[in-house]
Amino acid sequence: MIALTVVAESTTAILTGLFFTFSAVVMPALAKRPAQEAAEVMRQVNRTIVNPLFLLAFLGAPISSAVLAVLEGFPLLPTIAAVLVVGGMLAVTAIVNVPMNNALDAADPATPAGQELWRGFLRRWTGWNHLRTIACLGATVLYALA
Repeated sequence: MIALTVVAESTTAILTGLFFTFSAVVMPALAKRPAQEAAEVMRQVNRTIVNPLFLLAFLGAPISSAVLAVLEGFPLLPTIAAVLVVGGMLAVTAIVNVPMNNALDAADPATPAGQELWRGFLRRWTGWNHLRTIACLGATVLYALA
């Protein structure tokens, strides 16, 4: 179980760092650029991030978290951590962030409508990303305490 805890904690910590970097650096930097340029960069980021290394952490965290909670008989800290990772990270990503990314990808950043979409995207996507950051950070702390 120690190895599985290390996997769950490590992959969740990696995601915490990734989401924090977007909240603290990437999105604020994009907010300072013209809407067309920022939207085009974000579209490239969204296309680039879906790669085997990212998916290892992105899927490894919720899978290892859920398996750990089940195998340990649902003890309090790992179970709460699993709920945070699966609900606060995976579900938010699937229900909110990915559809927003797809809408941005379908838009034309050179048009006024595409630029307006970007401005709304920036605020909303970043807010939901803060939630993913907090959820993953909370889960990482709980794994450290477990």
